[in-house]
Amino acid sequence: MADTQKDATLSEGSGESQEQIHDESGETIETLQDDKQETAQDDKKDSSIKSANEPTIRKGWYVRLVVESEHLTDSGSILGYLEGASDGKDRYSSKALKSSGLYLAISDSRYSADSEYRSDYRAFKPLGSKQEVWYLIVSNSKDRDGDVTISWDGITFVEQENSDLFKENHKDTSAQLALMRLVDVDNKKIVKISEDSNYTFNMGGKSTKRLKLIMLANGDEEPEVEQ
Repeated sequence: MADTQKDATLSEGSGESQEQIHDESGETIETLQDDKQETAQDDKKDSSIKSANEPTIRKGWYVRLVVESEHLTDSGSILGYLEGASDGKDRYSSKALKSSGLYLAISDSRYSADSEYRSDYRAFKPLGSKQEVWYLIVSNSKDRDGDVTISWDGITFVEQENSDLFKENHKDTSAQLALMRLVDVDNKKIVKISEDSNYTFNMGGKSTKRLKLIMLANGDEEPEVEQ
C-alpha cells in the first residue's frame, strides 16, 4: 500500500497519466525522470545553438570621394561611420600609398603624414552627436597648375550579418550629407555637400592641395573662412 501511495504522488508531480504510473514498476518511473532530464538538456543545447547562431548585425555608412584632372582620375577614397570601428587607426583604416599621379588621401589629425588613409571609418555614433573633421590631401605632382575636381555621389549605407560581406544601399540624399561641408581655406570657399555634387579648384603651382570635410553636430554654427 505504501508503494501505491508513492506512485500516486509521483504521477501528480510528473504530469504523466496516473494509469501509466500505476501500471508500471518503480524502474519505469525512474526512466521517465531520466527522459525529462535528457529533454531538459536537449532544450538547453538547442538554446545554446540558437544563441550562437543569432545574427551579429553591424551597420554604418560611407561617402566615396573622387578626384579628377584633365587626364587622371582617382576614386579610391572613402570616409564614414561603422560599428566596430574606432576613431583612430584600426582594421578598417586603409593606409595611403604614395603615388606620382593624382591621388586623394584622408587624414584624421590635421594632415599628418603618419595618419594618411585611403579609407577612414570612425566609430559609429548617433547622428549629430559630435562634430567630425576629415582632412583631405589632394596630390597632383604631374600637373601643378591644372584644375582638379573633387566629387561625391550621395551616400552608401552598409549592413553586415555574420560574414565579411556587407549589404549596401545607396542614397542620393540623407541627414548625414545635410550636415557635411567641404571647406577650401585657401580659396575661402565652403560647399554644402547636400546641395552640390562637386567642387573644382586649381592646384596653384603646388603638388598638394589641402581641404577639410566637416560633419556638423546638432546645434553647430556654420563654419567660416576668413575673407
